[in-house]
Amino acid sequence: MAEGVGATVPNDETPLWNRDFALVFLGRLFYFGNMHLVLTLLPVFLASLGTGSAGIGVAMGIPGLVAFFMRPFIGGWVDAGWGRKMMVAGALLSIAIPLGYYLTGHLNWPVYLLRVVQGLGLGLFLTASLVSASSTAPRARLGEALGLTLVVNIITIGLVPPAALFISFHFGFGPAFALAAVFALGALACALIYRPPAKFSGGDGQGPGWGSLLGERGILRIILISIISWLIHGAVTSFVILAAKERGIAHPGLFFTAYAVAAAGSRLGGGRLADRVERNRLVLISLALSAASLGLLTPASTLAVFLVAGFLYGLGTAAQGPVFLSMLIDKVGQAHRGRVVSLYGAAADLGLATGPAVFGFLLPAVGYGGLFAVGAALFAGLGLAAVLGGWREKKAQAAYPPADALSFSATDEVDA
Repeated sequence: MAEGVGATVPNDETPLWNRDFALVFLGRLFYFGNMHLVLTLLPVFLASLGTGSAGIGVAMGIPGLVAFFMRPFIGGWVDAGWGRKMMVAGALLSIAIPLGYYLTGHLNWPVYLLRVVQGLGLGLFLTASLVSASSTAPRARLGEALGLTLVVNIITIGLVPPAALFISFHFGFGPAFALAAVFALGALACALIYRPPAKFSGGDGQGPGWGSLLGERGILRIILISIISWLIHGAVTSFVILAAKERGIAHPGLFFTAYAVAAAGSRLGGGRLADRVERNRLVLISLALSAASLGLLTPASTLAVFLVAGFLYGLGTAAQGPVFLSMLIDKVGQAHRGRVVSLYGAAADLGLATGPAVFGFLLPAVGYGGLFAVGAALFAGLGLAAVLGGWREKKAQAAYPPADALSFSATDEVDA
């Protein structure tokens, strides 16, 4: 059963920082705090108990795999009006899991079961909360709302891991895992107080099939570009530190500092620009910056060049999320935004999971320089594909009025 009617429907005069958008933003801040604290502590905790690297690697990869396979179902549930309930369920699952790691880690095998449950909670909360953020914002500021919502991940990456390691070192793993549970409690409180807008609080759940969704004008192109972009990102983040060490560069971790600073600004600025500038143009700019950054990394032999490359890489890659999501939501309208958010999330899951493996296989043959060069060439190719795809889409829109673009249902309300 769909959730009951709550807040009023947002319009172009609705402030972006309304009560319910603030609750979703704060809830995601708490949830990512829980997630990054666990991501930081769990490998260290398992290693302290004697778990080998293979076992740790499997444990860390399980939630992403579970979330990937759950995405198609989660998107439909959100569109059926269950978004708030899914946020509540995801937060509830995440309260007990960190304490479960601490209490059962010495047994080893329960950790893998808990990771499956955490993957379910992650998929539920993050997908539903992202859709909820887009639902509570005025349409004219959709890109800005998505940029703000997505920047939470970068904020917590910068703050939570150092705090988690400090607490575990000085006070032990128990208090650190307890703090993760407290973060999840905060996310739960925000989900319980949040009220979905009336237009988004219910639906019949009978959305388009995945085939018809991908067949809609431009959606498949965006998803394919996203998969390859995330594939490159997974490889770069996995191997850039090793490349710096091979080249004798000190303090290579500063690459990610430069990346995070630029990415935070790019998420915010890119989201705002997505509301004001033609989005295909922003896609081209972001892909060009990404290609330029990897072009710099290909021969880079000094820390200064690595820092410039990291900054450009953050500017380019972080802008893509708000822009792609805004484009996808615009194409399907409010009634099916859960499905396209899930689809984009699945693209990211797939790319991040396969990128390190694919480029790791190529690495012995091409070296780190070759790896970055291949990544730069792929980004450049994606930029070309974006230009050609945008040109073809404009021609199609000239031939067929925009009102005919959506054919899922005559009752779909496109002008959210």
